[in-house]
Amino acid sequence: MRILAIAVAVLASAALVPGLADAKTPHPAKPHARPAAGAAASPITGEQAKAVAELAKAGLAIQADLNDAIASVSGDDMPHRRGNDSVLFIECFQVLEGATAELTGNLKELLVATATATLAKNADDMNTSLGFTRLALQDVGSSVVLVEKVSSQRPAPVCRSSHAYRDQVDRLQRFTHDVTGVTDDLSVAAGTQ
Repeated sequence: MRILAIAVAVLASAALVPGLADAKTPHPAKPHARPAAGAAASPITGEQAKAVAELAKAGLAIQADLNDAIASVSGDDMPHRRGNDSVLFIECFQVLEGATAELTGNLKELLVATATATLAKNADDMNTSLGFTRLALQDVGSSVVLVEKVSSQRPAPVCRSSHAYRDQVDRLQRFTHDVTGVTDDLSVAAGTQ
């Protein structure tokens, strides 16, 4: 009798409290609408990192051409240039090459920073990589100013008379324009002032 009374009481309580019978039934966990607390999307896109990579490749190509120009003069491929003319001619290209090398090196650092930002797995990683991106953007900006300065200054007459030199100066000026376009876009994404 006692067992029967307990059984009736349990059934009655289950009927009075809806959902109690389901309480012990396991249900699959509902997916959360928002991402995990540690995950964070980078404001820098893969396309932006790719654009920096293209700039770095272009800088290396310009460096190679400038080095070829220096080597051709050094190798006496221009016999009509004598004495100090040859030295001045080489120096003109060396100044352009040095400035381009600095810019290209800073673009490589920017590439690493932006690529790291796009691969960040959590907010801490992203904040660190964005900090490096901001620093690299400052360095690139400084080296762009240097390239613009050396490519706009009035060179020695012997260099002004060189078609190859004028072509390289034009190429560098277009390059720095491209660099500025990409870095301006990245500056907005990285939140630089």
